[in-house]
Amino acid sequence: MGARPKGVVDQRGVPLDGVGATAPDPICVLDTDTDTGDPVTTEGLRVGVLAATCDPRWTTPGGLALAGPRYFGYDVDHLPFLQG
Repeated sequence: MGARPKGVVDQRGVPLDGVGATAPDPICVLDTDTDTGDPVTTEGLRVGVLAATCDPRWTTPGGLALAGPRYFGYDVDHLPFLQG
């Protein structure tokens, strides 16, 4: 599934191994080196990752075909955020 970040932990500090969330659930990468919380689009920075549950229409077969992980080239099934 591509590069896996090292040192990733959940909100309790428990290390994560594997996929925690996939598209079409929103996954946002935010700057934690400053107090701005700005979106981050580059690598090599210390960041926070925020995921949320998508609208149920995105989890239908048609919705996943338009915005699921396979649409982006990842060979994984959709893992709903709250089940991850």
